[in-house]
Amino acid sequence: MRLTLAMTMAVGMMVSALVSAEESIIGKYTGDFIMSTSRGPIRTGLGLVLDRAEGGVVKGTATIFDWSCAGDYPMEGTFGEGKMQLRSTAKGGRAGDCSLRLNLAVDGDRLTGTTGSGQPVQLSK
Repeated sequence: MRLTLAMTMAVGMMVSALVSAEESIIGKYTGDFIMSTSRGPIRTGLGLVLDRAEGGVVKGTATIFDWSCAGDYPMEGTFGEGKMQLRSTAKGGRAGDCSLRLNLAVDGDRLTGTTGSGQPVQLSK
């Protein structure tokens, strides 16, 4: 009986911590990333709105502000242990041929990491 109660309490505390962590990442982030182009690397504006985080699944919208891939990208991915992996669920940009992947670590009000191609990303609330 005590073991069952202790296990139930431990699971409840872990779920509570996960929900709290998920709620803390919800919000609007802005910053930039480095885009590789034929003219070399270019710093590019990036916005990310995370509007849903539940059960380790994260959803939102990323906005690329510059260049031929400018536009909004619906994003979906996973979140756990302070790390987030997001991918666009639709292509965007002027020609409709751009996609976006982000591998991010949560550090308070900052998200840092890389794009799917390994370029650095820095965002803050």
